[in-house]
Amino acid sequence: MSWKSLDPREGITVEKGSTPGSPFHGFRGTGIVAADIGQVISVLFEHTRANEWVHALASSQQLGNDQRGVVVWQRFDSPRPIKDRDLIYLAQVDYDEEKQYFRAWFTDVSDTDIELANLEPPVVFDDSCCIVGKLIFTEWQFRATGQGSTCVRVEVMLDPKGRVPALFVNRFQRQWPYLTIQGLRQQVVKTDVSRHELFGTWKADREGMVISRNECEQGQLAISSTSE
Repeated sequence: MSWKSLDPREGITVEKGSTPGSPFHGFRGTGIVAADIGQVISVLFEHTRANEWVHALASSQQLGNDQRGVVVWQRFDSPRPIKDRDLIYLAQVDYDEEKQYFRAWFTDVSDTDIELANLEPPVVFDDSCCIVGKLIFTEWQFRATGQGSTCVRVEVMLDPKGRVPALFVNRFQRQWPYLTIQGLRQQVVKTDVSRHELFGTWKADREGMVISRNECEQGQLAISSTSE
């Protein structure tokens, strides 16, 4: 996928990605959130509260666990007369505790061997209000830029299915990374965020745990397999 930078807003850089043959664009946003990395990751894990900060998300629920990760159902609001969209995906994580690098990626459940009938509670769709879309990809990356400062990078691309013009879909997804990172900035300062039992204590308080703001802006969050 080839990426093109769009105009940054309030310290958040958004890029548009294009794939030959696909009418849908991918979008990714990068920005700094004023909270320690443990707090930011903890917010991501609070599935039932994701609608408080994820743009256009109406509801979110964990459906079950798989040996690879967590199965999550989400419903997104759409402007009338377009029906809302349901997504079901497998959320998986990878991390480096020594360098405090965290990555989560979401895979549409249709691309896995997970049987929906085996999940608890049972999945029931209301076809009168919603259409099941397909999550092509979503990825989150977190890396500290200091104590109380975290670089956040998110990518998203989806196929809403149904008869929705690609122009509308791309317009919606274009603003999603910016608005969602803005929502995350507001969510992390809430005093009732539950700290994750493993990642909630991360504070990037040792050498080698922090990247520069310039590295954040350039999207250099990942840990190289050849790094020391």
